[in-house]
Amino acid sequence: RSGDAGRGGEGVLRGRRRGVGAGVRAGRGRSRRGAVVVAFLPRAAASVAMSAANPARRAGEEYRVDASFGTWGSKASPVKQISVWDGICMGGGVGLSVHGRFRVATEKAVVAMPETAIGLFPDVGASHFLARMDRATGVYAALTGARLDAADLVHAGLATHYVPRDRLSRALDDLASLSLPPAPEDADEAIAAVLDAHAETPLLESSLATNADAIERCFSRDTVEDVAAALRASPGDFERRAADTLEAMSPTSLKLTLESLARAKTASLFDVLATDLRLAARCCDPSNPLSDFHEGVRALLVDKDRNPTWRSSLRDIRPADIDAFFAPLPPAIPELDLSDIVSDLEG
Repeated sequence: RSGDAGRGGEGVLRGRRRGVGAGVRAGRGRSRRGAVVVAFLPRAAASVAMSAANPARRAGEEYRVDASFGTWGSKASPVKQISVWDGICMGGGVGLSVHGRFRVATEKAVVAMPETAIGLFPDVGASHFLARMDRATGVYAALTGARLDAADLVHAGLATHYVPRDRLSRALDDLASLSLPPAPEDADEAIAAVLDAHAETPLLESSLATNADAIERCFSRDTVEDVAAALRASPGDFERRAADTLEAMSPTSLKLTLESLARAKTASLFDVLATDLRLAARCCDPSNPLSDFHEGVRALLVDKDRNPTWRSSLRDIRPADIDAFFAPLPPAIPELDLSDIVSDLEG
């Protein structure tokens, strides 16, 4: 395995054939026709490792990397990324892996976006895929930070294949020996055929499938308050646990996340990442009266008392307050410019 994959993605690429991962650096990559990038994500840091000195710049560098990987996820891309979830993958690791063309989960996979617990929001372009998950499962995962196992990932369509760990090495060896056709679409078919040959159906039932009706009934709401009320009005244990989870999260983060998913439904990945930078800059600004990020990190990761004192309650936060997070950044903070990513990868 290649080691930890947190923000910035150091050490996530492992070459399985000549040309794999060529020229990958912060936000820029030179691709070779027929190359395969295999991103191993056995352990990924949670989305909190932003530079205290300049969090917006740090986040912008990371989002450029996510944009590059997202471009490789296109059917027309000559680079074929295969992400392997073989352990805990959260936050920044999700951004490096979920936008790829092929996403393989083993029985050890656990994927989550837990940012609402630390006063942040699911960034790294996560709103792009969360907003497109069926039956409000993306809203549920985003607001609660639910940990999704292999069965959940396959059920939700986040994992394209389930390959047990004891078959993973053989699958990767077969991929390494694969001679890719020159046409990107034909290369997709060749890679899919190899993964299909090693894939199985997860043994355990998905909790997302089991609770699909409750998730859709409670999380298909326009406001966080309505979501919470629907959960409290339901008698089931699943709904009660979800309601308790929401009560522990940052109110600002919950409202910001729900609005972010609503806007992401019709937005491109690049547009979502550009918006993420605006949100991240304001969430990490201690002078912002609605920012809970520093308190969330203190309570969860520094003092570890798990008893954050959030700055606001749900009832105190107005729609205009949330809209302000999405406004253009001040001149001192550059907006995220991704206009060169596509041409750079195709060059």
